[in-house]
Amino acid sequence: MSFFSKLTKKETRELEIVFAGGMGTQIMQAAVYFDHELQNMPVYADLSYFAKPAHIAQAGVKGALSHWPWQLDQYGLTTASFKTSTQKYSRLADGEELVGQAIAALAKPMIRQKFQVKPEEATKFFVPEITTRALCIHIRRGDYVNVASHLIADETFASIAKKFSAIANQAIILSDSPIEGELKAILGNHFAEIVFLDNIDPFSSHFIMRHARILICSNSTFSLTAGLLNESGLVVIPKKWYGDNEKNIEKRIQEMCEFQIISI
Repeated sequence: MSFFSKLTKKETRELEIVFAGGMGTQIMQAAVYFDHELQNMPVYADLSYFAKPAHIAQAGVKGALSHWPWQLDQYGLTTASFKTSTQKYSRLADGEELVGQAIAALAKPMIRQKFQVKPEEATKFFVPEITTRALCIHIRRGDYVNVASHLIADETFASIAKKFSAIANQAIILSDSPIEGELKAILGNHFAEIVFLDNIDPFSSHFIMRHARILICSNSTFSLTAGLLNESGLVVIPKKWYGDNEKNIEKRIQEMCEFQIISI
């Protein structure tokens, strides 16, 4: 084989995607899996995480993390949608490389189609009427406070949300923990219509974010994937996502941004 042939030969190394975590992370892992299939590259899924019983960790218990169930069924994706193998292959788990590959994969129309929501599925869940000028904020709390290297303060969400109050006629605030009264008061003074949803199911939350005209993301793959799949909305992402030890992952996300928004 010539030197040129070696350079141009497509990589055919088998890869195993390690699935774990909640809905946003599962979307990223599935996107990378499908992208490898799209490129005719051998790929398998390690689904062993879902063999263990699911449980939701209580917020405030340091180090305690939820063990999530499979959450992609509403997209027509079950665990049977992914090939598994008992052989040992190179493994790709959650981290910088997977996040980078997932962001690139979710920009491809054929990958995005895998996560389309069927109308009959949407009607099974509670989704408020979303206006044509809806602002949505996702505040990540819940078990995340137990392990997060960085948390975005309520005041920070409020300061950026107020910037859009002149052009948004509805604000929908999503959180996986009770929303504080002070934040409710601040935002209630700036929006004519405001809906607080703190503990609805993940599919409904993701659906709302994907259809918001303006989406303010938390530092979470849950709202990040909703932003990546939002077809026509303005998506605002945090400048800081992680603590100093995870800057490489943060860089992968920030590379998508051509602009940043002043929030003071």
